[in-house]
Amino acid sequence: MEKGVISKDELQQRRIAQLKNLLAQHKQRFPEHLANRFPHILERILSSWNNEDKTRHYFKNLLAPESRYGFPPDALQEIFLLSKFYDHAHPPLRAKRADVWVGFTV
Repeated sequence: MEKGVISKDELQQRRIAQLKNLLAQHKQRFPEHLANRFPHILERILSSWNNEDKTRHYFKNLLAPESRYGFPPDALQEIFLLSKFYDHAHPPLRAKRADVWVGFTV
């Protein structure tokens, strides 16, 4: 491997370490069941983490009743909690915008 180029496994381990650190700072539990039983799902979430549209769309698909991919309840709960953590850490644009009428009086 070229010097300065990181492998896919190393990149995945770095992402997981960053998520563990981020969740620990907010007293959230790391999704162990998801990491152990569905690492490809966790990797896809982490690989899109900085792209809000892509990440929200993926969470929406994972949690849709018709497409839960047969997740066991513990993994599904972790996906749900991770999606809620993501929403809290990355408020949707409409929540970021201030009310344009605040402070305006007639």
